[in-house]
Amino acid sequence: MLDSNPSGFVFGPKVLEYKYTLDGLIEDVFSGLKNSNDIDLVVAWDAGEMYKENFFITSLLLDENRGLRQYHGITHLLSDYSTAERVCDLIILKDLVEFLNCPEDCRRRQEEYDE
Repeated sequence: MLDSNPSGFVFGPKVLEYKYTLDGLIEDVFSGLKNSNDIDLVVAWDAGEMYKENFFITSLLLDENRGLRQYHGITHLLSDYSTAERVCDLIILKDLVEFLNCPEDCRRRQEEYDE
């Protein structure tokens, strides 16, 4: 009999959220429509601005933060300001495309997330 998980890794279901910007997700969270604790990964074109009120973003496109990445392909982490706890993983497509096309320019812009 063949083992259905030869690598030994088994993961439960994950909740993915797709938005044009994180602003749409933040609006859903603030309105009570969605709970940020229920979301594992957000894929968005742009980070937007609304997250800055209650959250901060850590860029994993910077060399010093790459060790924080739990999964291949994750570009950023969204964390809560008040607790500093990780809320969810992010794939910000605009930043990923910029990183692939012009890594040096992208790195400079990624540092702005930490400010």
